[in-house]
Amino acid sequence: MDFNAFGRLFRILRDRCGLVDQRYVRVEEQVAMFLTTLAHHKKTRIVGFDFIRSRHTVSHYVYEVMRCVIHLHSTLFVEPSPVGESYSGNNGAVSGQQRVNDEHAGVQYVDSVESSPAWNQKRLDIAHHMWRNL
Repeated sequence: MDFNAFGRLFRILRDRCGLVDQRYVRVEEQVAMFLTTLAHHKKTRIVGFDFIRSRHTVSHYVYEVMRCVIHLHSTLFVEPSPVGESYSGNNGAVSGQQRVNDEHAGVQYVDSVESSPAWNQKRLDIAHHMWRNL
């Protein structure tokens, strides 16, 4: 997912579904309230507190954005394709073979996720690699 996924989402909802800025609530805030409710499983009272809006306002705009997302389900959700016949079913990751091959290729593994200098360095290396490839 790239940095502008949120911007693309509200532009799609605005252009294709007709979601418009209201007098006090812009489309960006409407989508943010919807995503906060959906992703974090927050109640409308908590979202209203976070966005400084009433429960009625939050409920209204969450419903409006949900209606638009359901209306655009054919555009936003793609039906999965079946796995091809050439797939053998085992890529070696389950048996440990993939890990052995990766160790020869110079890939480092951290066995525990405890806060340690090695784990922190691994996270930083991954983050730097991701930022460089954008």
